[in-house]
Amino acid sequence: MSTEQRKQVIAVSDRLISIAHFCPRGSKVVDVGSGHGKLALYLRQTKIADYVIAVELNQDPLNRIERLINSRNPQQINIDVRSGDGLQPVEADEMEIVCLAGLSSSTIVKILEAAKNKLNQTKRLILQPIAKPEQLRYWLITNGWELIDEQIVAGQTLRQTPLPQQHIPTQTRKYRNT
Repeated sequence: MSTEQRKQVIAVSDRLISIAHFCPRGSKVVDVGSGHGKLALYLRQTKIADYVIAVELNQDPLNRIERLINSRNPQQINIDVRSGDGLQPVEADEMEIVCLAGLSSSTIVKILEAAKNKLNQTKRLILQPIAKPEQLRYWLITNGWELIDEQIVAGQTLRQTPLPQQHIPTQTRKYRNT
């Protein structure tokens, strides 16, 4: 990547970089709960992923993702933005790598459980739950997934009212089907 291309890459948090680090180069990635779309854009701009599907349930985040993509060079970005609940709008053969980040463990489990019959072609799950990772880990183990790597990213800020900010570590986990 040239210096000029690096300057154009969207700035992302260490948390998102850790997720991107677990995506194999040249893969097809599904980013569920894409929110702002930064992970999807970063994966394409850095050429980590050949193709990204950004899935979002609500219209406001979908609009933000579309605006972000359109503010760049949309013809070269190659991000497919889809509306839907979890993995529902994605076909099994499109789910090579699935990222579920910034969601609760119970939400991630619900999404995976609903799509269980479509995960047979998925090579890797990249998961970053915001709480109760043991609940997610239990579901994964009992459904034939193996933890193959884990990274803790320090410095994420959790804001709760009325408490001031708390710094909590973020754990990103990479699983493969056994």
